[in-house]
Amino acid sequence: MKRYGIRNLLAWAVLLAVAVSAAELPPFAFVKRRSYGLMGTNATMCSRRVNCTGSEIVVCRDGKQSVIFRTEKGFVWDLSPSRDGTRIFFSYRELANESPFRIAVVNADGSGFRVLTSGPYHDFNPVEY
Repeated sequence: MKRYGIRNLLAWAVLLAVAVSAAELPPFAFVKRRSYGLMGTNATMCSRRVNCTGSEIVVCRDGKQSVIFRTEKGFVWDLSPSRDGTRIFFSYRELANESPFRIAVVNADGSGFRVLTSGPYHDFNPVEY
């Protein structure tokens, strides 16, 4: 019984440490997507003709999440922050499985979305330098 109590106490201590440290994290962004029902990487999933639609770019500040970009018909692939952290560059497909990926940018507050590239080929992995 004592052993179980100590494990419980340790589990709660870890959860408390995670909760406290989440508020102390620097701002960060991530991509949130629906589950597409396939195993493997995103490249594997979207190289097949499945319905890969619906993506969000989420920014987390002070432990709170806010969606700064959402697409219901498109697909967000990867993120790359600007050097000063004010913008987020990403690969974006406007119509999933129908159009090439483009490089797009949005301000970290969600304003100023625009597509930067065009052409018949996929554009990936933007990096500001």
